[in-house]
This record gives sequence, C-alpha cells and structure tokens, in this order.
Amino acid sequence: MIKMFKSTKITYYIVAITGFFLIFLWTMLTNETVTVNGEIVSHPFDYLGLPYINPFFGFLLIFIWIIIVMIFFTRLAINKNNKILKILTEECNPQKFIDTYSKTASKGSNVEIQNFIKIQLSTGYIASGELDKGKEKLDSVKEFSEKITDSQNKIMYYNNLFSYFLQKKDIDNAEMNLAKMLESIQNSHKKLNRNTYMNLYNGKSYRLNIEKNIFDGADNFFENTFKMDNDEYGRVSYKFILGKIYLHYNKLPEAKEAFEYVIKNGNSLYIVTEAKEILTDNNLYTMGDKGLINKEEKTSADETKTKNKSHIRNE
Repeated sequence: MIKMFKSTKITYYIVAITGFFLIFLWTMLTNETVTVNGEIVSHPFDYLGLPYINPFFGFLLIFIWIIIVMIFFTRLAINKNNKILKILTEECNPQKFIDTYSKTASKGSNVEIQNFIKIQLSTGYIASGELDKGKEKLDSVKEFSEKITDSQNKIMYYNNLFSYFLQKKDIDNAEMNLAKMLESIQNSHKKLNRNTYMNLYNGKSYRLNIEKNIFDGADNFFENTFKMDNDEYGRVSYKFILGKIYLHYNKLPEAKEAFEYVIKNGNSLYIVTEAKEILTDNNLYTMGDKGLINKEEKTSADETKTKNKSHIRNE
C-alpha cells in the first residue's frame, strides 16, 4: 500500500533511508575509539552523549527501524485510501473521487497496486455513468497473481465488468462475468473473507434476475441489505433497485419514497438522473424549487401562472 500514493512512497523512502544511515553511523562511529597506551579514552560521539552500541544491536536496530517505518507508512497509505474512498461511498461524488485518485495515485507501482487503482477508477466511472471510460480502465488491468491483494482485485474486476454489461443491457456478458466473479470468490486467497464477497455476489444475482423480470425474493434481500449497509453509496444503490422492485409490484408510494431517497442522497451518481426520469415517466413526482412535488400539480400551477401573466399583459 505504501507505493500506492506518490506522497507516501517518497516520504517513506526519505524517512527509512535517513534513519538507516543515522543508526549505521552511530554504530560505526561509536566503535571508532581513541586509545592512549592501549586504553580507550573516548569515541567520536562522546560529545553528543550517545552511548556505545554493539554492532550486532546496531544492525538489529536498523532492521527494527525499517519495520516500524514500513508499518507506519502502510497504515498512513491505508487511511489515505479510505479517506479518498469516502468521497464515493459517503459523498456519492464519483467525479471528485476520480479526480482525487488520478492526482494522488502512483504511476510506477507494482502490478497488484496498479490493478487496484485501475479497478477503483473504473468503479468511479461506472458510478458516474461514464461506462466506456470505466471499461477502458478494466481493459488495461494486467494479469492477476495469487497474492491476496490481487485475489480481491480479481473479484472486483468481474464485479465491475458485470455492472458495465448490465447497464449496457448486455445480459449474456453480464451473466458470464457474474459466473467468473463467483469462481474468483470460490478460488480466492484463503485469508480473504469470502462471506463479504458472497453477499456482494448475491446482490448482483438478484440484479441480474430483475433485468430478466424475475423479482422473487429481491425485495426482502435489498431491504435487509439497505438496513445493514453503512455506506451512503450502497444505501442509495439499494434504494434505487428497491424503487424498481416496488414499481413492478405497483407499490407506488413505496417506489416514490425510494426514488426520492436516491435523488436526495445520491449527489452526482448517474442513478439520480435515472430516478428522476423514472418518476417523471411514471407520472409520479418531479423536482421542484421546494423539493419533490406532484407533477400534475406543478403543471397546473404553471398553467395558472401563464394565464395570470397573459391577463396582466391584456390589461
């Protein structure tokens, strides 16, 4: 993770190398003693008050220093990544998420990190509705290794391909990539928490069924998942799907509430635009100056205003 961001990578090397040389010099110079008639008089670091350090412990201290610095900057990089992720998961702002990742992510990291960054960026593009850019990022992903990082990457790679093809209404390719996602979960690294990804897979399976006009069990699944999810992006996505499910069952008040939630909390996600279109197409609600108002009432109000203006002009 250290190599994921340019700032953490550069700072890590500076701190690690500086500490290495300081400890090395301390070890070497405290063993360079001044003797008179065979007796140790002093060593060059006496004036600094630094104690003598055995060479073995000196090199052990260097090893410990490198490990401590590595742990610290790994945690720093993870926190930075989580902070950027919150732009998407909490603010629901995919474009800001894409811009921030593109500016801060390292261009010369190892393959696993580069795969991770590309898949993350594809998530942002797909969430913003820029499907072709999202697919372009996925197409640039390199071959996956057996490491745990790439094991996660592989699952999310097929997850994003599924989302891409589903939004393109290409059901066959969506179904194929969903099957590959399941296979990747089943064959994933033994240290990976498969239950988390299986829940993600189950949600995708229900989404695929909905596109096939099969709604059995979908309402219960997404209602429960909505309650358990702490990320706003996930909650907005589940509400959008629930809105479609409620429409199918002709539960118009529930559908209205679901799509209103998407519009209110979805910020710049592409599904906000779709939610508005669905509400308008189904003659339910549209956005007004003071919030969500009935479309027929708005039309009637507009007609009244037009008549009043015409009346004033005639007078």
